[in-house]
Amino acid sequence: MSEKKENFLKSLSKIIFIIIFISFLTLYFSHNSGYFEYEQYKKTSFTKEQIEQFEQDIKDGKEVDITNYLDNKEVNYSNKVSALGLNLSKGIEKTIKGGLNKVIDMLNNALS
Repeated sequence: MSEKKENFLKSLSKIIFIIIFISFLTLYFSHNSGYFEYEQYKKTSFTKEQIEQFEQDIKDGKEVDITNYLDNKEVNYSNKVSALGLNLSKGIEKTIKGGLNKVIDMLNNALS
């Protein structure tokens, strides 16, 4: 391989490693800071408020419809890029899983 290709591959691998490391640190600190627990707490407190509103409406004799008390704000973020990413990750998973199974079979045969 030429020296330019080697330098390019080294710099590319460093960049990929740095991106993965930064992603790990971001997820690690968000988990340790309690961000996910806080999001779950917000959902729980909202549910309690909705239950209290439901009970109050029943006491007041109002007409009750369950859809008035549900927080159904699901947003569909799927698009062509996310579908491509999903298909790509499934392909990578299938390839790695197949390769690992072959390696395990080879080791099993070698040790038998």
